Amino acid sequence: VARQALAALAAEPAPAPEPRRRAWTVVADQAFDGGDFAQAEAAYGQALALLPAGATDLATVRTGLQQRQAAAIYRQGEQARERGDLRAAVGHFDRVAALGPVAATAGVRASARFDAAAALVGLKDWAGAAGALEAFRRDFPGHPLQAEVAPKLALADMELGRDSAAAREFDRVAAAATDPALARSAQWQAAELDAKAAADAAPRSALLVQAIQAAQRYVQRWPQPLEPAVEARWRLAQLAQRNGQPREAADWLRAVQHSDAAAGDARTPRTRTLGGRATLALAEPLRLAYEQVRLVEPLARQLKLKKARLEAALQAYAAAAEPGIAEVTTEATFRTGALYQDFGRALLDSARPRLSPAERAQYDAMLDEQAFPFEEKAIALYETNARRTREGLYDPWVQQSLAALARLKPVRWGKVERADAALPAEAAALQAALDALPRAPSPDPHRAALLNQLGIALRRQGQFEPARQAYEAAIAADPGALAPRLDLAILADLYLGDRARAQALYEQCAALSPPDAPLLGKWLAEIKARKPAPETQAGQTAQAAQAPQPAQPAQPAQAAADRKEMP
Repeated sequence: VARQALAALAAEPAPAPEPRRRAWTVVADQAFDGGDFAQAEAAYGQALALLPAGATDLATVRTGLQQRQAAAIYRQGEQARERGDLRAAVGHFDRVAALGPVAATAGVRASARFDAAAALVGLKDWAGAAGALEAFRRDFPGHPLQAEVAPKLALADMELGRDSAAAREFDRVAAAATDPALARSAQWQAAELDAKAAADAAPRSALLVQAIQAAQRYVQRWPQPLEPAVEARWRLAQLAQRNGQPREAADWLRAVQHSDAAAGDARTPRTRTLGGRATLALAEPLRLAYEQVRLVEPLARQLKLKKARLEAALQAYAAAAEPGIAEVTTEATFRTGALYQDFGRALLDSARPRLSPAERAQYDAMLDEQAFPFEEKAIALYETNARRTREGLYDPWVQQSLAALARLKPVRWGKVERADAALPAEAAALQAALDALPRAPSPDPHRAALLNQLGIALRRQGQFEPARQAYEAAIAADPGALAPRLDLAILADLYLGDRARAQALYEQCAALSPPDAPLLGKWLAEIKARKPAPETQAGQTAQAAQAPQPAQPAQPAQAAADRKEMP
């Protein structure tokens, strides 16, 4: 039939317009049915061109030809998509979507718009996809595919960095979802994106308020499962603090505490961590309140107040350490030690009554005696943290504890490695230099120096075992070198808890370097006299809340009579 139609079209003289239109229609239908949609589109165009303009009696024929042509264009888009040419597919779908409501049915135009958007998603053309999806939502509000717009538009918005807009799409997903797991996941994603959008927002800004509301919606609708609900409360505490709402922040911190503590066997490492961190945050005002009290006249009243606030802060930090989460326990331990150290220092710096020179000397001696147990408590707690390096812990609180110990007990903890200032300090640069260094027979001082410096860099990162290996390799490269042997001794002593090896290495260093022998002699004397260290336990922080009790200040006349009555 198509061949006959083409033959008729080629006849001379040319047939009249109406027979030619019918012939082109036959050719178009045959091409469409045969899957040649490009030819079908062109043939339908020829047939349409032969319709008399303004012929109302042929309106139905015109509409039918236009819609068949639109279908041919759409099918070309499908073919392009099937062969993986998504950009060509988008072009065809866009042509259909641009047609008027008469030329293409609403269903075809809607499908074309949606398929164009899906292809743009596949191309990672996020801006184009977002525009197409928004146009589909606007132009075809009742279409069944509307349910698939929100998740696709959320993805496009996230890729475009439009976090707040993406959050609103996830809100739509959550509201429409019949699957509770999907609804909860979408609500969580919305809250996360709102928090991200508000990361740099000013207090009371619309973005920050929106983030708070999103997290509140999650908590209200999804109190279970436990872990994300606790996480949402923790986020609300942080957002409220940033929003200038300290009371609300404290309320949410207490909600974190309570929800974790009341969960029993449902508690997870994360909820325990957040519960501990919430307790630490709630302890902060107690610590600041303690610090505000100065030991000035009237001394008895001020001392009583400072003691009460000290005990309140200590109990809070002891509660924070209870979950046994390392990152919480190390901070609680350091903070507790710092409180003891500060209280002892405050006693020594407290106001002095009017005394004779002899009484003043005795009074000061008594203050030293009263302050000493607090400093000892502080040292014990700092050392508890320091021993956690044996477990591989080297967070900022452990590092601060080691720094405090270096000041308080320099012979024990103030040992400094022998770094080479001429060499890089970064582990990556040192490793690259070692990899580029040609092999040489031992002794190889340059390789030994690089390996020693690498050991120091690794130790500073808390990578103690790799540091040990680097020091040992340095000693093997240059057996007579002092620095790696000394640095290995310090590593064994301070960070690995291997006292026997540290002692042996210190002795070797003293033999290798007589100028260092006096200092090493002090270190050796200390290490030989050192008592065995107790096991590191999280509970030690709780036990440490039992503070030494300073006495009330004495009147000057009593100074020589009873030392224990002094603060």
